[in-house]
Amino acid sequence: MKEIEARFITSDPAVFDQLLAHQRLGGYEVRFRERQLLVTDYLDTERWDLLKGKSALRLCRRGRECTVCLKTLCKRSGLIDVRDEFEEPLPDGYPVRVDALSCSVMNRVRKMTGDRPLLVVLTIENNRTILDLLRRGEKRFEMVLDDVEFVNACDQRRHFEVEIECCKGDQFELEALLGLIGSFELEPSRESKFERGLRLTRSWPAGLKW
Repeated sequence: MKEIEARFITSDPAVFDQLLAHQRLGGYEVRFRERQLLVTDYLDTERWDLLKGKSALRLCRRGRECTVCLKTLCKRSGLIDVRDEFEEPLPDGYPVRVDALSCSVMNRVRKMTGDRPLLVVLTIENNRTILDLLRRGEKRFEMVLDDVEFVNACDQRRHFEVEIECCKGDQFELEALLGLIGSFELEPSRESKFERGLRLTRSWPAGLKW
């Protein structure tokens, strides 16, 4: 499926409290949904086949629940990303061997890696707060407030990110919505969590340029 979202970073965690204090943003009702503690492992081959193919594979744990997800990575030309996302739940939880998983996501991965072994290349711990943005009772967007820690980062281990993802709303409605959050101290993010994490842990493969 296509994921349509805008990503921002801030150095001030108080921005989260400011967003949470709002019951409305323009014509949207802001409704708190839940808080989550997530642990995400990103995987690739020793040769970085997935990253070279501008893709990221992750296993995301929330308690006993686990999902596997393959996303495309892209250079941003504006505030909004449009990219492919393939995600599936793993009913048996975190796998002992990721390579042995039998699912459509891993079938895509094997075509890209030539079935070479996968290694964990980055781990992220994330305290996430999710807000739903509704118009006339219908959820149009999901706003995610992420307090992120990059495990094994050499510096700047902790980051604060805001993501706004389309649910029923489209790219044009999202562009209009972004005009409503201009008063908050948010800076557009040019990197995904995966890209930023590889840079901060000094794991980005030498010589690889996009």
